[in-house]
Amino acid sequence: MKKAALLLALPLLSSIAGNALAADKSGFYAGAGIGHGKMTLKTDGGDLDSNNTRVNIHGGYRFNNYIGTEIAYEDIGEFHQSNGSYTAQLLSRNLSAAAVGYLPLSNRFELYGKAGLALVQNTTKGEYKGEPDYRDTSEDVAVFAALGSNFALTQQVDLFAEARFMYAEPEDQLKAYDTSMTVGARYRF
Repeated sequence: MKKAALLLALPLLSSIAGNALAADKSGFYAGAGIGHGKMTLKTDGGDLDSNNTRVNIHGGYRFNNYIGTEIAYEDIGEFHQSNGSYTAQLLSRNLSAAAVGYLPLSNRFELYGKAGLALVQNTTKGEYKGEPDYRDTSEDVAVFAALGSNFALTQQVDLFAEARFMYAEPEDQLKAYDTSMTVGARYRF
């Protein structure tokens, strides 16, 4: 009876040991993603919302299976607002750096969390009837956090899904909130 129980337990124990001894994922990686997001600018005069498609490219380094770091460039999108006398447009993009923590659940699937800072560049363009066009560029620092999952398609290629929240206060009377959902792929070198 004990031998039969041991024989039945061996495959289970070997699969647990296999997960614990999973291939080391340390090293460099690069990836790209596309997604949808919503940016809200809260002002004393009201809120402006923009829903749009985002694209990003990113690269990072994993020190081991659990800890890494990442830099990314993302085109956040555009705001448009107009009434009878003016038209305004806000273009926003960011460059970010984050610490990343991973939680491997199997050889092929893992969860991760990110926290970091982003340098956000906003370009504002405006056209007012009877006046010269307006253009201004500003840069602000934002904080962000993200949660995501990776699925190893092959030894080098991962598919990912990620949800992110970003917050900034570019001016005294202005608060910016950005939430996004992104999917994409990463290649490990």
